[in-house]
Amino acid sequence: MELETEPILGQEVPRRPSNAAEFEFVEHVDVKEWVELENLAIARGEVDVPDEDTEHNVCGYKFKFSWRTLWAYAGPGWLMSIAFVDPGNLESDLQAGAYGGYQLIWVLLFATIMGFFLQVLSARLGVVTKKNLAEMCHLMYPRWTSYVLWFMAEVAIVGSDVQEVLGSAIALQILFKLPLWVGCLITAVDTFSFLLLHQFGIRKLEALFMTLVAVMLVCFCTNAIQGGTDSNEVLRGFVPSVPSSYATTQAVGILGAVIMPYNLFLHSGLVQSRAFDRHDDRKAAQANKYFAIEGAIALAVSFLINLAVVCVFAKCFFSLDCLPSFLQDGVNTACLPSGSTGGKAYGTCKLANSPALVRIDPSTNFIILWSRDPAKKLGCRVLALR
Repeated sequence: MELETEPILGQEVPRRPSNAAEFEFVEHVDVKEWVELENLAIARGEVDVPDEDTEHNVCGYKFKFSWRTLWAYAGPGWLMSIAFVDPGNLESDLQAGAYGGYQLIWVLLFATIMGFFLQVLSARLGVVTKKNLAEMCHLMYPRWTSYVLWFMAEVAIVGSDVQEVLGSAIALQILFKLPLWVGCLITAVDTFSFLLLHQFGIRKLEALFMTLVAVMLVCFCTNAIQGGTDSNEVLRGFVPSVPSSYATTQAVGILGAVIMPYNLFLHSGLVQSRAFDRHDDRKAAQANKYFAIEGAIALAVSFLINLAVVCVFAKCFFSLDCLPSFLQDGVNTACLPSGSTGGKAYGTCKLANSPALVRIDPSTNFIILWSRDPAKKLGCRVLALR
């Protein structure tokens, strides 16, 4: 039985055995020639990385840290980190800040740390096996299991894409008064434009996303600083504590937004854009080290962006007036005022099929619901500026 081949750069190269049953045929192939031809399989846009030696021991090999080498490996982690600051994450951040104040910051921190460890494992899988997570699932699991995993991953991707497309369309409608369907078309064209940019080299695509992340970091952190964020409250938020019942939903939302399974498939494929001899254990160990460092930096930046959003909404939208009413009455809604005068607003809305007065506290800009009896607060959950 002959070993199957696959076309690589116009040459028929012996396919690497994908399971134990195929290894018995390797003896029919010149291993040296196999390695040389396989190393030619460098897709357009792959980046050569320097080989650095020295002091820090990694997996039994000594390496010297080099900013030049780190720069060569930088890119996949930044593309991966985009998923940590997508609309779903920003929405969970603002909800956590508005409904829980600063008390859920520690949840965001630990979720990001857990995400980092998972991404490191994903990157190592791609480096060592030269296959992404999807390919490894196909090789290691029965066919029915692979199909189930594929279906679940596709559903997760579709769910993420829907919120991104609709979110972009709504933003374009608010900014430019465009119909939603036009915004959806523009978003679709925008997506394919990014894919087209990849044809000019992976480094250009990586540079674009690194720039976008940097812009987000500057903008959101500027908002947090100018908003007068309470630094003492922020520090207290890093101390683990049991979330109050009104903040439990937001805590779970943070975990769900940060830990994204489909991002593991992405990262394991992105790391293969770096060209080095994966058959050399020393070079593979070096790649694992630098990919981990790059991923840590990228996710640290994403954490700062998410933290800034939480702080802004905790400062501007969180009110202790909401807490007693939610705990006692389970109030989830509030209505917007019908008019305002002198910083105060009054109106009527239906709460449990009964009218209630609405007042905006001029000192905090929060909407507060009152029943017909002004002495009894019904509560607030939807907050708005005057």
